[in-house]
Amino acid sequence: MEVYYNNSMEYAYIDTVVNNKKRGDGALFYIQISSDDGRHFLFTENELKDAEARAKKNPEDIKVRDITFIKDY
Repeated sequence: MEVYYNNSMEYAYIDTVVNNKKRGDGALFYIQISSDDGRHFLFTENELKDAEARAKKNPEDIKVRDITFIKDY
């Protein structure tokens, strides 16, 4: 298995977006992550829950940063 790792992302913006072309039992919305290097990612709520569980299981792999959160109005 080839593993691709790109460490160019420093900052990201997270937002909730509507699934405008929902089909069947598809998600009503996605969590969109837009990175400062121009990439965009869409995750379902369940995919983020899985990622959170993985982070809790592997805390040694978390890159701890000093982050200041601001509310976007």
